[in-house]
Amino acid sequence: MKIKSVTIENYKIFKHFEIDFTCDGVPLPLIVIAGTNGSGKSTLFNAMHFNATDPSFQAAVKMEFDDAERGEIVYYPIFDDQVARTKKILVDYIDKLVYEEDMKSSEAYARVQSMLNDIFDGFQMQVELGGVSASREIYFKVPGGEKIPIEALSRGEQQIITKAFSLYLSGIKHSILLIDEPETSLHPSWQSKIGPIYQRFAEENDNQIILSTHSPQIVASVRREQVRVLLKDDDGSIRVISDFSGSYGWRIDRILLEIFGVQQLRVQAVENELQRLNEMLEQGDGDTPEFQEKLSALEDLLGYADPDLALLRLEAEEQRMEKEEGYTGEAEPEDA
Repeated sequence: MKIKSVTIENYKIFKHFEIDFTCDGVPLPLIVIAGTNGSGKSTLFNAMHFNATDPSFQAAVKMEFDDAERGEIVYYPIFDDQVARTKKILVDYIDKLVYEEDMKSSEAYARVQSMLNDIFDGFQMQVELGGVSASREIYFKVPGGEKIPIEALSRGEQQIITKAFSLYLSGIKHSILLIDEPETSLHPSWQSKIGPIYQRFAEENDNQIILSTHSPQIVASVRREQVRVLLKDDDGSIRVISDFSGSYGWRIDRILLEIFGVQQLRVQAVENELQRLNEMLEQGDGDTPEFQEKLSALEDLLGYADPDLALLRLEAEEQRMEKEEGYTGEAEPEDA
């Protein structure tokens, strides 16, 4: 089961709103919905989730599905109690291996660890499954051999196991999963890898996963046809942008500027200093002590190799050459 489109006539901030989840008419297995705070990402998820469970929503929220086998719509909000659910999923999966497939406990633990290593290859996780206690608690081993409960893992490790790995053990198929901000507590290097993890799960189990995110790393990890950006206009209405020149593999600063609509990439005080230096260059003051003093201060702050500062130095050097040598950049006239 996959959603092809959602139309909302009147629900909270959404008025005459429509969003399409297809590419060339075919529902996508993974869609990333990006946007700033207040752009309606969580509200959209609530509308989609309640539409499937509360008939009173169906007048305002219409969802078009494909003709595939019907499953369920599962919503994973940001602050859901996922630890308790993950414990049960892990224990149930291990029990199935032991009691239905006649594995030894050690073999079942090794199977789960092998899956964890395969799915999250490249994440360099520093934990491994330690086993199940007599009280049915899941434990993990950390470097040094100490066993700790899942609650004692780092927030990032908990997110990986509870939001992503638990899906692979859950057996969910033919369903739609709404996952709110999967990047929470993840290091940027992990954020850039998590999108393909969800893509793989969706494709292997005939699911559709819809992620909402603030993370430029996640946006850069998927194809442009998978990205939908929600924007809030001045009149308060929400619209969707889905026609991008690209996204996959873009630099993070380009994602922020061109897709998230960020106005500046630096703190305002630094932006002001850079602007002042550019203004001094425009006025021909690139060789003045004041310019050099301001440039030196920013080099101490941002580092000598900062690309904006390198460009300022180059332009200042060109000005110096023009003044000292009468250099104009134009060819000298030939002698008659």
